[in-house]
Amino acid sequence: MAMNPVRLRLTVKHEAYNLIGIEEDATVQGSSTFFTHKFCGRAKMLSLRNIAIGQAILWLLALAQNSFYWQYLPDRVATHFNASGKPDGWMSRDNATMTMMALQTLMPLMFIALGYAIYRIPTSLINIPHREFWFHPDRRDAAIQFIARNTAVFSLGLSLFFMGINHLTFRANTNGGVLEPVGFWILMGAFLAFTCLWVFWLLARFRVPKNHR
Repeated sequence: MAMNPVRLRLTVKHEAYNLIGIEEDATVQGSSTFFTHKFCGRAKMLSLRNIAIGQAILWLLALAQNSFYWQYLPDRVATHFNASGKPDGWMSRDNATMTMMALQTLMPLMFIALGYAIYRIPTSLINIPHREFWFHPDRRDAAIQFIARNTAVFSLGLSLFFMGINHLTFRANTNGGVLEPVGFWILMGAFLAFTCLWVFWLLARFRVPKNHR
């Protein structure tokens, strides 16, 4: 029996996305079946577990960074700087190192934990664009999985940002006591760009497909 051309195209497309690691949701409306492709989320390499593993690796790098820097920091460490890069706040070397390590541990961990908690939070408490459409039973699981992964991904950017801040602070305390303004603004700009991309990724994922409007 010859296969219907439409069904054949959908089958080929389905296999192609499976081959490159992208999954899609099949939604049935009456007798028609269509696929809503999840370019922004369903990549297998971006599983919540793999993101958590990546975060654990970054945490180990942060631990090594702080252990190395501690040996070379002065007893009195500048930890806050004014607009011109001059220090205006200090801590002891031990307290400064422990505070930075605590930030590099707790802040990313909060987003990882929230990613796992998303599965247990009632959808009535989750605010996303077009929530009625995306929390329809046919699409709810895929939407929840994306939100969980997207939340956890932010922890990676946050970890890299703190590692950069830690490095700039270390250089300021070992090279004249002044924070490098160019380095700081490059780092801040990169983190803001990452945050904007992260938000855009979320909004793009939850737009309503044209064939549903």
